[in-house]
Amino acid sequence: MSMNTPSFPTASHASDAPVRLTAVSGGMGEPSLTTRLSTRLHDAARRELEAHGLDVETAQVPLRPLATAVAQAHLGTVREPHLDRALDTVLASDALVVVAPTYKASMAGMARAFWELVEDGALRGVPVLLAATGGTARHSLVLDTSLRPLFAQLGATALPHGVFAATDDWGGGPATADGAGALDVRIAGAGADLAHAVLRERAAPRPPEASVRLPPADMPTAQAPSPTETPFAAILGRP
Repeated sequence: MSMNTPSFPTASHASDAPVRLTAVSGGMGEPSLTTRLSTRLHDAARRELEAHGLDVETAQVPLRPLATAVAQAHLGTVREPHLDRALDTVLASDALVVVAPTYKASMAGMARAFWELVEDGALRGVPVLLAATGGTARHSLVLDTSLRPLFAQLGATALPHGVFAATDDWGGGPATADGAGALDVRIAGAGADLAHAVLRERAAPRPPEASVRLPPADMPTAQAPSPTETPFAAILGRP
């Protein structure tokens, strides 16, 4: 084992239940570099989980076929069953890969619109690998300015490092002659990070449910201000 390689729990210390791994791609094109990146990150995480002896149940949720259903859901006109099935798949996941295209220096609207249908806190404790695509590396901050706050609101445990893939990263671009090779390394590392986050989550002891402490029945619900306190009404100059 390399000195720089952390030690992670093996499958024998984790739950025997299959890991439900889902990738959600916000790409609207066909073909789509966003979907291509989503698939590669999903496959990298799956391979790493299987290398640790875990069974993996995989799913991919492309948002392009859901675009009309997402818009209708926001309008409140109809809720399509296939949209509900996609949301159910996301909510039942043990780990998520989320990839969004960048538009106008932010997360593209349709990708965000889908996640706005998820209740705040509904992804609490779920490890999420965030990724995005864009024309140039100048837009790489979208991971921290747009995606990360959104998934914090949803309660997810976003990995510290995401993956941004600019056009040059796919090879052949003028900015990075070895872009494709560098992207391969980042994809493999991100997939390993997500797998290790799942292993840590499964190995962590589950604390007992916190008991709810209720006040005694004879405790007053309100107390009069002490003689040394100035009533707020007096501060405002009211009688």
